[in-house]
Amino acid sequence: MLVDRGENLAVTIFPCTDSDTDIKQHTSLFVSTVKSKLSDYIKAHRDIHLPISKFGKLVDKSFVDELSHLTTYFTNHEKKESKTTKSIIKPVLKTSSLYKDSLSSKSPDDLLRLVIIEHLLREGHESLAVDLMHNFGFTQEDIGLEKFKELSDLVSSTQRGELDPARKWLSNNREELGDKAKQLEYCLAKLDFLSTIQKEPVDPAAVIQSARQLVPFASDYSSGI
Repeated sequence: MLVDRGENLAVTIFPCTDSDTDIKQHTSLFVSTVKSKLSDYIKAHRDIHLPISKFGKLVDKSFVDELSHLTTYFTNHEKKESKTTKSIIKPVLKTSSLYKDSLSSKSPDDLLRLVIIEHLLREGHESLAVDLMHNFGFTQEDIGLEKFKELSDLVSSTQRGELDPARKWLSNNREELGDKAKQLEYCLAKLDFLSTIQKEPVDPAAVIQSARQLVPFASDYSSGI
C-alpha cells in the first residue's frame, strides 16, 4: 500500500507530459524493483524462520517426561493405584534420577504450586518462577530448574544462529533420541545452509560445504531440500 501511494505521489508531483515520460518510466521501474526485493526478503525470512521454529518444537518434544518431577510423581502414583487390587504383585516405581520421594508427601496445595512454577518455566518466565520457588520454600531440585535452563539456553542459542550448542546436545543425547536424532540433524544442517547463504559477502566455498551437509538427507527429506 505504501509503495502504491509513493507511485501515485510521484505521478502527482511529476505529471506525465511528453517531456516527462522518462520520469514516469524511472518511477515505475523503481516501484517494481522495490516490490521484487520486498518479496524476496519476505520469502527468505520465511525460509529461515520455519526451520528454527520446527527445531525448537523438536527439542522440546525430545526431552523425556522425567524432566518434570510432577509428571514422574503422578505417573508413579497412578501405577500404585492401578496395582492396589493385585496384592501379590509389589508395585514397581519408575526409576529416575530426577524423581524425588519427597513429592509423595507433598500436600495438594504444594503440588498445585509446583504445577504453576513449572508452567512459568515452560513459558520462559524464569525470574518469576524462581521468585515463587523461594517464596514457597522449594529447592531448585524440586522444580528441575537446571534442566529447564538447559532447554531454554539451547533454544535461544539456536534462534541466534549459534548451532554448536545444539550439535553438542544432539551428540550427547543421540541414543536417547533414537529416530528423532536424524530429523534434528537435518534441521541443523538446513539451518546452517540457510544462514550461510544469508551472510554478506557470500562465500561460495562455505555455501558449497554447507550444502554438502544436506546430501545424506536427500532421500528422506527430498521435499524440503
